[in-house]
Amino acid sequence: MEHSISELTHTLRKWEEELQSPNFDPTPTLLKLCELFETESKNYLKKDPDPFDNRHPLRIDPTCVLGQMYKILFRKDVLMNSLVMVYLKDNYWARRPKDNHELNVTACRLMMSLIPGLETTVVFESPANDELIHRLFFWAQTNSEPLQTYATGLLATSMELPDIAANFKEYNSSLVPLVLDRLQSYYTQIFEEIENIQPFSHPNNGRTNNGDASIKRSPNKKMRKKSTYTPYTNDAIVEKSSQNSKMSIEDLPNETKESGICGDSNSSWVTADTITSHWVQIYPLTLTTKIVYCLKYLVPIGEYQEFLCHAYEKNSLYLVMKIISTSDKQNGYLTFEALKYLASLLCHKKIATEFVCISGLQKILTIPRPSIPSTGVSICFYYLSYCEEAMERICLLPDHILIDLVKYALWMLECSHDSSRCHATMFFSYSFHYRVIQEIFDSHDGLRKLINVISTLPLLSSEDSEYSQLNEDAECSARQTIRHVCAGLKHYFEAHLHIKAQIIRRTKIRDSGLTSSFNNIFPVPGYKSNKKSQTEVYEEIELVSNEMSLKSHWSPVDKFIKLGGLNIMLQIISMAHDWNIAGRCEMIRNALEVINICAVLPRVQLALCEPAPKIPGGSQNDESIVEEDPQSEYDIVGLNIILKAADGDLLDADIQKAALCAIITCVCAPIHREGGIIAYYSAHGSAKKRPNKTNDDVIIEKIWDCIRNNNGIMVLLTLMTIKTPITD
Repeated sequence: MEHSISELTHTLRKWEEELQSPNFDPTPTLLKLCELFETESKNYLKKDPDPFDNRHPLRIDPTCVLGQMYKILFRKDVLMNSLVMVYLKDNYWARRPKDNHELNVTACRLMMSLIPGLETTVVFESPANDELIHRLFFWAQTNSEPLQTYATGLLATSMELPDIAANFKEYNSSLVPLVLDRLQSYYTQIFEEIENIQPFSHPNNGRTNNGDASIKRSPNKKMRKKSTYTPYTNDAIVEKSSQNSKMSIEDLPNETKESGICGDSNSSWVTADTITSHWVQIYPLTLTTKIVYCLKYLVPIGEYQEFLCHAYEKNSLYLVMKIISTSDKQNGYLTFEALKYLASLLCHKKIATEFVCISGLQKILTIPRPSIPSTGVSICFYYLSYCEEAMERICLLPDHILIDLVKYALWMLECSHDSSRCHATMFFSYSFHYRVIQEIFDSHDGLRKLINVISTLPLLSSEDSEYSQLNEDAECSARQTIRHVCAGLKHYFEAHLHIKAQIIRRTKIRDSGLTSSFNNIFPVPGYKSNKKSQTEVYEEIELVSNEMSLKSHWSPVDKFIKLGGLNIMLQIISMAHDWNIAGRCEMIRNALEVINICAVLPRVQLALCEPAPKIPGGSQNDESIVEEDPQSEYDIVGLNIILKAADGDLLDADIQKAALCAIITCVCAPIHREGGIIAYYSAHGSAKKRPNKTNDDVIIEKIWDCIRNNNGIMVLLTLMTIKTPITD
């Protein structure tokens, strides 16, 4: 650590001393900086940071040497300005007979090492830097190696900025087909290289039957979906494939050990140990480096409809699947970038459905875990779930494939990087409405695993020793995780609600003897989405609520309570009042809607009358839940939290509506309970005329008392007298 920092300090001091020299050549200094940063980048990536986490390394790991080196270098404004504005020009030696190529190559090489710590908007978005972008396009199209590859890599970073991508559409239209042609050429070379290593050749050689097939053009408009993820570091463990055994590095000849992506050879073949490697050698260039930088450039471009014609013309889907097919013999980061490019193509419905038809899902399910490529698989899952037509085709696949899909996504919830957890949660959010996916999820204890994603967060436990040590990034990460899980739980219970409502409808019609109407209620096929509008959801809540008694059980809600999910939802609603994050209102609304659906069970309504920390979590005798003791007005009960949300404390109309709906479900008892018994409504009047109290009567009285004790009547009256209506 101290050695690298001292070397950097010495190099910077030497550069400052020699800067004023009339014949100063910055190339040796830049070369030294390249070596220092490449070495520390490799050391940093050994810690297995989340590959989707683009934050400054010092924010991810405050102790890392690389982050400290970035901090030291970026303080040198003169050097950084010279690097971006001067050393990347092609006329630095304009008045001298010296070639600029070596200086440009070295400057680009250094820039590639500095990208993880740079604010790319500052480097590329300034109008003064348009000249730099033009120069990078020129180098990427016409120049020799390694400048061509470095320029492509820098363009990849700049194209992640939407404004730059929009301003340089014509340039991208010319470069994209060139890059795709190069990618095909590089893949052919690397595949031949793998084939030539006979002792380690794979039985199927990574070939696909549809490698040369063409894809028809899609008329779909561009669909951009920005996934939100949370940064996390997790030490990966190399998992050896049980299907295809891989030789360890000790089994290789000495010359092979020293070659590969992490050595100085141009060989791109790698051992099983490097499948989990983040590191891609910047200098000297290897085939793997060239492929990775081509893929990096194509990732932000792939989502745009304007460039989709090039993807069809060059068979990009089949090309990227070929690269993924050889993932067991190549650097893990290469496969990861290939999966990112695949995900960007899956934004388009035509390609997403074609991907399913060519058994693409089965191929990515074979990617070993834990590994860097498995993190890339997560975003493919998410993008696939967004396409309804693709999901319908997936749900028609054999059961064992669907089971593997759900198990892979559940593994991501438990063991992968935070970005994978985020993508897996969003995958389930969209796929819960497909009954076949939901049933497999339930059969593999999915609800517990989904709740554990947030129940284990220190943010939700002030007693956790890590709570006081949370920094701003960790808190933001945890809050975004909570946001996605709340959305997932909402869709999960909506899907179960629809199934329950359909069962009740069919039962009612069957019992009434109206067989003609019975045939009019068609269950949604398991491969079709059963997603309903919010109005339909509320209607189904009312229907199911009318059929539930104190003794009623509903498996998903019972398990949710047992896992402490109800308490967590209330805690989130209460805590999120002060959170300043994107999607805060959506998160609270989703938590309230989860409670609203669960509240169709009387035992949940009773739970909301209890102090929030004491919400029932296990199986209890149904009769013992009912208590006659009045609710203390000083206890913070679940209904109190919901009333505060309805009162407008959170200043959002959707939150108020969701809170009011939850209150309605609790306090507006149905006229008819199960068995046709009239519910007890009035606590006043003649005692002789009053029917004997039932458990249902005691429940509604307890809820009404709780509402009164928590100032609920005043809240509701206030909402009735407001002059400004609750608007969308």
